[in-house]
Amino acid sequence: KTNGGVQVVAVNTLGVLYLLTTNEVTAPDDIVGKTIYCCNQGANPEFISRYLLEASGLTVGQDVFLDFTYNTPDELATAIATNKIEYAVLPEPKVTAVMSQNENVKIFIALEDVWSQISGGKSLVQGCLVARKEFIEAHKNELDAFLADYAASIAFVNENPKEASEVIAANGIIPKAPLAEQAIPRCNIAYLDGAEMQAAMDEFFKVLFS
Repeated sequence: KTNGGVQVVAVNTLGVLYLLTTNEVTAPDDIVGKTIYCCNQGANPEFISRYLLEASGLTVGQDVFLDFTYNTPDELATAIATNKIEYAVLPEPKVTAVMSQNENVKIFIALEDVWSQISGGKSLVQGCLVARKEFIEAHKNELDAFLADYAASIAFVNENPKEASEVIAANGIIPKAPLAEQAIPRCNIAYLDGAEMQAAMDEFFKVLFS
């Protein structure tokens, strides 16, 4: 829409979507005939879920069903936490919050893992940092300095989840530090730039385009 006026400068989040269930299931075939609830119809959760299900040999609408009754992650999280539904695709940190509320909810599949298997080891891109091209060209030194700090910040959180969780809670990002500490490993925050970033994004864009 901006004719290249906005560019991606770094990928900051990889796969954060998880298929949760309250059932005792062990294999992908266990979801045949089941209804999986997603939110945000027409957005990434639907596209990714549909693609991975079909790439795994399941026909959506025949072998497995997607339902979009719940419009937001909050509504969907409440539904599975209160046992109204059995299967839900949710992102972190909602996953940790739901599992802390209902001990019967567990992760059945990390969508990142399935994506990696299907794509030959590539990461599922879920978030990125963008900048205006005019800013990139006019402030290269400042942008490079910011990105260095940004990468260091991401590395700090991943390497020091307990200490980072206190900062996260203090800034109101996640209400409680213990919850943040549990969620950090599955939030899959990362720093990719250059060729590594481009390879990961190309794979994702091909899937969205198809």
